[in-house]
Amino acid sequence: MPYFFGMNAATFSVNISGFSYSPASLTVAVGDVITIQASGTHPLVQVDGATWNAGGTSSVTGGWGVKN
Repeated sequence: MPYFFGMNAATFSVNISGFSYSPASLTVAVGDVITIQASGTHPLVQVDGATWNAGGTSSVTGGWGVKN
C-alpha cells in the first residue's frame, strides 16, 4: 500500500436503525475506515452492482459479510 505524506485516513461510523442507515450516504477515499454495526435482525453482505440494482441478495463470491 503506498503511503502519502500529510494525508490521514478518515474514519466513519454507520448506524443502523430499522431499515435505515445514518448517514444515508458517504463520500470516502481509498484507505478510509468505515465501521457498520450489523445485527442478527439486520445482517450485511457484499453484493455486486447488478444484484444491488435488481434488489437481490446474492453475495459476491469471497465478499464480506454474513447473510442470515
